[in-house]
Amino acid sequence: MELPPEVAEVLLTEEMIRDALTVRERRRVKKDNTLSVAGTQWELDQGFLAGRLVTVVRCLVPGAGPPTVEHEGKRVPAVLLSGDHARIARWRRAQALWLTWKRRPDLLAQAELDAGDRRWIERFERGETPSSDAAP
Repeated sequence: MELPPEVAEVLLTEEMIRDALTVRERRRVKKDNTLSVAGTQWELDQGFLAGRLVTVVRCLVPGAGPPTVEHEGKRVPAVLLSGDHARIARWRRAQALWLTWKRRPDLLAQAELDAGDRRWIERFERGETPSSDAAP
């Protein structure tokens, strides 16, 4: 079905609507590492952000998920906003293994690695990388 040009020009994609309904706000992280967004308190697991200004990005579309936080132009991974300390520890371990594997693989050859660590190393060797929210 062919639409007239004047109608075709006003059709919006879902992505365009989501972008239009996305709000970016500057907020100061409280000293206790919490951040208030739309009446909800969020705990950040980034101690260095306490007292600093961050950009909070949230979509007003229902069911869009939690807000994201940016600091100095970089997105703070959602896992660090989750408050799930076991998941955060796994994420940090995966990131540490990835950086060590990239920069100093000789250190991993000598290290005592558990089964989870070895699985990550195997994934790196296959060309995979930990995502920003990875948790094995």
